[in-house]
Amino acid sequence: MGNSTFVFAEQDLRRAYDKKIQECFALEETVDILNAKLRRMRHLLQLKDMRINELQSKLEHISSA
Repeated sequence: MGNSTFVFAEQDLRRAYDKKIQECFALEETVDILNAKLRRMRHLLQLKDMRINELQSKLEHISSA
């Protein structure tokens, strides 16, 4: 009986370990997705800043004319 208890405990540990590994993979995927979204948002912010600067330059040019 003692040996079979050890086998069941080992199987439970293995299942728990495998579950944690899958959770880690899922979390890594989530992090990758969030990093991609962050890169996209930074790029959009850069484009917006460029557009604001462009419009400010045009406004200054019109105001000085």
